Amino acid sequence: MKGMKYHVRLTETERKRLREITKKGNRPTRQIIRANILLCLDGNGTGRPMAEQEVMTKECGCQVSLVYRVGKHYEQEGIERVLNRKVRQTPPVPPIVTGEVEAKIIALCFGELPAGYGRWTLRFLQAGR
Repeated sequence: MKGMKYHVRLTETERKRLREITKKGNRPTRQIIRANILLCLDGNGTGRPMAEQEVMTKECGCQVSLVYRVGKHYEQEGIERVLNRKVRQTPPVPPIVTGEVEAKIIALCFGELPAGYGRWTLRFLQAGR
């Protein structure tokens, strides 16, 4: 990671918030590690040269690439992006039952039961397609 080009300069309120996250310990581990990295990168407003950042990775127990990404995300998108995961825009797997299919199932359920049965079963619903 030669020539780290992202510099972290935290405000006093950001430093206070990150210290609370690291001291209380009731947050996800990912958040605590990233808060520690931000605090170390800031160095109380002085910033750290790359040589110190490599030593810092051993202190925080992470890879140099994580330190680089944390610095990059902080500079480009702010502290919220560093601490919290990016929200997915779409689900990982498209839903199997769409609104149209759900409407058909509901219509079947309110229809007549097969002769000799007291309730709908999955087998009856599949046969009703």
